[in-house]
Amino acid sequence: MNVLSQTLDATRVVQVNDLTVRYGTSGPMAVKNVSLRLGKGECLAIVGESGSGKSTLGLALIGYLPATARLIYERLSIAGRETSQASATERRKWWGQRISMVYQSPMTALNPLMTVGAQLREAIRGSSRDRDAAAKRAIAIFRQVRLPEPERIGTRYPHQLSGGQLQRVVIAMALANEPDVIIMDEPTTGLDVRTERAILELIDRLRAETGTAIILISHNLGLVSRHADRVMVMLRGELVEEGPSRAVFGAPRHAYTRKLIDAIPKGDLAHGGRTRAPVGEAPTPRQVLQVSDLDVTFRGSHGRQVKGLDKVSFELREGEILALVGESGSGKTTLSRVLTGLHAPDRPDSIDIRPARPRSASIAMVFQDPTSTLNPARSIGWMLKRTLKLRGVPRTERDGRARALLRDVQLPETYLSRRPGQLSGGERQRVSIARALAQDPSIMILDEPTSALDVSVQKAILELMLDLRERHRMTILFVTHDLGVVRYIADRVAVMLQGRIVETGPTEEIFLRPAHGYVRDLISASSTLRVQ
Repeated sequence: MNVLSQTLDATRVVQVNDLTVRYGTSGPMAVKNVSLRLGKGECLAIVGESGSGKSTLGLALIGYLPATARLIYERLSIAGRETSQASATERRKWWGQRISMVYQSPMTALNPLMTVGAQLREAIRGSSRDRDAAAKRAIAIFRQVRLPEPERIGTRYPHQLSGGQLQRVVIAMALANEPDVIIMDEPTTGLDVRTERAILELIDRLRAETGTAIILISHNLGLVSRHADRVMVMLRGELVEEGPSRAVFGAPRHAYTRKLIDAIPKGDLAHGGRTRAPVGEAPTPRQVLQVSDLDVTFRGSHGRQVKGLDKVSFELREGEILALVGESGSGKTTLSRVLTGLHAPDRPDSIDIRPARPRSASIAMVFQDPTSTLNPARSIGWMLKRTLKLRGVPRTERDGRARALLRDVQLPETYLSRRPGQLSGGERQRVSIARALAQDPSIMILDEPTSALDVSVQKAILELMLDLRERHRMTILFVTHDLGVVRYIADRVAVMLQGRIVETGPTEEIFLRPAHGYVRDLISASSTLRVQ
């Protein structure tokens, strides 16, 4: 006998009462007595910092928890069926039919050796459709998620698609079996603002057309405020606040919710709210970098030449923070690689660094993901001292310098003995900044250094960079797609499109009076906090 019983509420697709997730028989509780409800076509956002339990809650709903996890609940109803008395096998089968999941990184969710069409057809045929029907439905779903050339795009492999197209593919796969609920775990992290807007507009349209309910797990509160109907705020596994989006963001009741909202970079607090000398009262800082008509040409297929950078010109002055913004493929990363010496320009004399030093000594780079750049087998002290050794610092001075570097990035000296795996994401990024400082550079390039961090950690890193700029007269090229961060930290902005800088100027001038249509579109697409 099937113990999955039909419920009476046809409009409520998820009902959970007092859900607890515990690891082991006496281990810690990752989720503590959380209740939630979700209606047809509704978007419910779950927000909170790393370790709050929001992703664990999402995995619990879809049955993807590890074997060591224990699921305890009073009631769990999915898509109109009560599963409280069902076996684990029955629950997983039903949940798998009615709930889909979209993960943060589409490349990890897709098989690089299969075409995207084959992967979608495989997902469709999992629900017992025949081959021809699956092929027709795959094209229909590609068209539904607004992928270009839906009849042909299925022949491509994941590496042949852009980030936005990949995210549309994984959304298409989530739609394969016409689920009642789609759980989206940070679905736009790492996407530029225009692509992010397009993905979210797609999600809103699918909700309206199909009635599919969405659980949106995100640390981007601006995005949540614009697209979620209701919000749940989690802290250390517990639900601390819940309500309509406008109420939660407009009049937060819990101190933790207020803390999260206060940590969002505000456009009216340029440079972190720090006072700056009025224009004309300070001497013009000396120029430390001049880039003139920089070209980079790549060799494409069949011997075809492709312009990566086209006549790029700009300057950097001592103590300045210049934000470099643009969507994926605009040339931001190529420019960063050229400046750090990782890729050669067409003409070496396009780049002039002052005072003249080897580029490897003059420019240091901080990457988006510190996990991929820090050696997991080595201590923080070993990595800092190795950088100092390469700079020629005497052995007797390295320990003291390493301790000073940790103090510079506001980490305890005891962290010298720790390894990257023992640190949080924000702490690892501080170590990356300390290692860059160990090079004693005149210019630091930061490539999306805060995009994957919680808002409170993000704000702390931005404050650290402003502090280092003030104390060391550090010159910073800040590569980002987050315009809230740009307005908070940058003195000037350079906007790139298709390998060219299309607009540059003081930050407030760019935001208040953008001249280029592309820049106006970027600003209108940014996810600022909406409370009205």
